[in-house]
Amino acid sequence: MKKYIIFLFLLFVATACGPEVTLEIDQDQTRIIHDNEIEMASIYVRIENKGQLPANDLSARFLIVDSNVQSALSGQDEIVFSDTDGNPEQFQLSGGSSFFFAEVFSLETDVTDEDLREGIIVEIYNAQGEILTEHTIEHVTQD
Repeated sequence: MKKYIIFLFLLFVATACGPEVTLEIDQDQTRIIHDNEIEMASIYVRIENKGQLPANDLSARFLIVDSNVQSALSGQDEIVFSDTDGNPEQFQLSGGSSFFFAEVFSLETDVTDEDLREGIIVEIYNAQGEILTEHTIEHVTQD
């Protein structure tokens, strides 16, 4: 009986320490490019899977947390990364690889770089709708 309990314990520990999906948003490559002249903002996000297992059926959304940016986006407080038909775009990420995506927004009113800085959060979800990672976008550059 004792051997059986020890075996189950070791099996539990070995399973818990196995390979896993480890997603991180690359803070240096993730940025907003703000073009005041044509009233557009482009968001570029790079995600890395530092684990060994693939991450399948991922999706992304942007939370707009700054009120000035919300006003510039017709009052929207979130935008889902979607395909041309408006459906959430799903993507996969193999173990040890990265994925890059971008979203472009028209701005209806003027916003400053300061409004955009830390005014948008990107969240990455799994197929069950659980947040796997999130990042407040801090890098804003002018185009």
